[in-house]
Amino acid sequence: MEGDTEVTEISETMNDEQVGSVVVENGEPVGIVTDRTVALAVGQEDDVSSLVAEDLMSEDPATVPADTEAYELATEFGDAKVPGCRSSTRTASSRGSSRSTT
Repeated sequence: MEGDTEVTEISETMNDEQVGSVVVENGEPVGIVTDRTVALAVGQEDDVSSLVAEDLMSEDPATVPADTEAYELATEFGDAKVPGCRSSTRTASSRGSSRSTT
């Protein structure tokens, strides 16, 4: 999405693609708009139809290359919430397998 994309198109895209966020780009990622941001704007603004991505986006999103491994994300971002990743604790059993606990 570009910064001047209207909120209605953002919402339609999220619905059509069944995603909870879209990246705003200007040659590179410059922001992110989430479904929560859109929902809050609906509750706070008198006329949401005039809003565009730049009005709603969180700026300067943290990015990593597409081929980044999950363990690298954990090292890079630590305990920060990473969309699409569930928080869990990994424990090793005596046989060397691991399981997730929440």
